[in-house]
Amino acid sequence: MPDLTFTNLTYNISFISTNTTTSITYWNVQVRGILKNNGTIPAVASVSGTGMYRNLGGTGYGYGIPIPTPQIPAGRSTKISWSFIEPSGPIGVSFRADVFNNVTESNETNNVISTVITLP
Repeated sequence: MPDLTFTNLTYNISFISTNTTTSITYWNVQVRGILKNNGTIPAVASVSGTGMYRNLGGTGYGYGIPIPTPQIPAGRSTKISWSFIEPSGPIGVSFRADVFNNVTESNETNNVISTVITLP
């Protein structure tokens, strides 16, 4: 059976601007993950999901987008990337393999990778 697992989550941030009225600084965030099929047979094309969550002063919000994922042969991987803009502060980001459960996997519990990024 296939087994989809994110093996790496990296990010780059770059300055966009600071609003002179509010003094809020905005950053472009590019997040990348490597999705590997650790299984013994190919994983059919599916949809991976991205997620971003932030808690500001007790009020939380989040969003994400679906990313079409190609068929992945056994033992191979593909790169997934996502970019968004956020103001300074800590944010949680994640990738989830096969969000609609279209791939029957040998292990369904290892499909998520996440980290916290602190934007300056």
